[in-house]
Amino acid sequence: MRIPKRLVSIAAVVLTLVGTHRAFAQPGTIEEVFVQGLSRMQEEAFLHLLQLDAGDPYDEDAIRARFRDLWRRGLFEDLVFEVEDAPGGGKALIVKVKERPVLTSVTYEDNPVATRTAIEDRLKERGVELRLGQPLDMGEVFFAESAIRDLLGEKGFLDAEVDSEVRRVTDTTRAVHYSITPGGKTRIADTLTKRLVHSR
Repeated sequence: MRIPKRLVSIAAVVLTLVGTHRAFAQPGTIEEVFVQGLSRMQEEAFLHLLQLDAGDPYDEDAIRARFRDLWRRGLFEDLVFEVEDAPGGGKALIVKVKERPVLTSVTYEDNPVATRTAIEDRLKERGVELRLGQPLDMGEVFFAESAIRDLLGEKGFLDAEVDSEVRRVTDTTRAVHYSITPGGKTRIADTLTKRLVHSR
């Protein structure tokens, strides 16, 4: 069967393009970059942060440095870099991410000792930031617990209980609630008695 000249020409172009693609895919080059797991962040924004693209030299030290920089930003609760051989002879970089959920609200259980305003003033004094609309930082959640407990202690409630609960709102958002139980007010005499008992 005779093949039309038009099809022969198209086949020649395809073969030329394939050959060119493989010729430029050097063994020491990142041939492809795949990003998996993004939910809120656009892939273009992530790649801008990643600063690694197809055609860049494959440098393990540079890749480790980019991993550390991404992790330090606090945007992700899981981050994995994998490298595989790519079809053209270079390397394929697969980046698997799990974004931190966004904090949508912070609430405090009503109590007769510390108002919301007093608690928020104390958090500000301590530099604790529970920022709404930003990725949830569990470290800040626990620092806030300690700051509230200290505030109650200064008011004489040394046995106060403060616990945080992270509540799932949606797949990508969370709310934090603090349960606060001041307990009984500790008198100085009670404190001295406890110290004497423990010192025996």
